[in-house]
Amino acid sequence: MNYNLKAPYINFNSTVDVKGKIAALVFLQECNLKCPYCYNKPLQQINPHLENFSISKIEKLITSNKGLHSIVLFSGGEPTLNDDLLKFIRRFKYKSKINPIGLQTNGTTDNLTEIIQEKLVEYIHLDYKADCLLNNQQKEIRHKNISLLLQSEIEFIFSVTAINQEEANFLIKQLHGELNDNNIEVKTQIIK
Repeated sequence: MNYNLKAPYINFNSTVDVKGKIAALVFLQECNLKCPYCYNKPLQQINPHLENFSISKIEKLITSNKGLHSIVLFSGGEPTLNDDLLKFIRRFKYKSKINPIGLQTNGTTDNLTEIIQEKLVEYIHLDYKADCLLNNQQKEIRHKNISLLLQSEIEFIFSVTAINQEEANFLIKQLHGELNDNNIEVKTQIIK
């Protein structure tokens, strides 16, 4: 089966992306948002000049380094934009028996809805973006995905990325309002 993940980078030893775990990060190209503070700007658009790992190469690297990490995490860009991601996660999970699998996402795609409903991942890191960066459809999808995530058995964390603490506090307050719960922890990242 032919897959096209557009994955130009893999990091096998991230200790900061999932608390208490060493993650193998697979970075995918393309994002549906254009955050001005993005720390992965080269991945916002598909770059045809970047060489991407083949699916079989990613699978081989992940399985041969299995003891070095405790979770495989797809990041980006926005990984859920890639239609082949779902097929690849299913292959990882059911054929290759690679678990656990996680995502770093902005929560604004229907593919994430399917991933949550099918319980294809064990961990989701949802970076809650400012409303001014989203269109109405993206806001609705994000709200639906947050509701599904809260009802699921998937381990999750919410984060906000902001240019200062004032903006971060505003986003946290907005997220807590959407969650109807002020006690859910929100990780904060300030971009300087």
